Amino acid sequence: MEILRLAAATVMLACGSIYLGTGVTLVFFLFPIQSKLTPATYRVPFVEPVAAATRFLTPMTVVMLVATVGLIVLELGTAYWIAPAVYLVTTIASTLLTTRVIFRHNKRMEAGIEDPAELQATLEAWRRLNTGRASLWAVQWAAITTWFVVRAA
Repeated sequence: MEILRLAAATVMLACGSIYLGTGVTLVFFLFPIQSKLTPATYRVPFVEPVAAATRFLTPMTVVMLVATVGLIVLELGTAYWIAPAVYLVTTIASTLLTTRVIFRHNKRMEAGIEDPAELQATLEAWRRLNTGRASLWAVQWAAITTWFVVRAA
């Protein structure tokens, strides 16, 4: 059972780290260029990488959810289930935010925006939503890291 716990938690840490890195990249490297983007230039830094990220992160999220539920089941009866439960809640919340709200903006940008004011308004809304999502990813990463720290102690 211990090997299953460690395997599930390691998968969760790896996936959570990928999400955290994605959030850091967005906040510190992509968001600062928002005001410089025009209808002619926004597709390369936003549309193409977002499409690639979606193709990669969607199946990864399924793996995360399976590993998380597995770890929760393995930790039932102890207090160690709490950190993976926080991870699960933040994974579900960020997934719902993505699929129900952020994807609308992704599709609008993918379709093409010709008006500079509309582009900036869309990017601003996208930035605010992604800041919230990156915050959820940070909590997710902190939750599984806490599990490792508490388990090690």
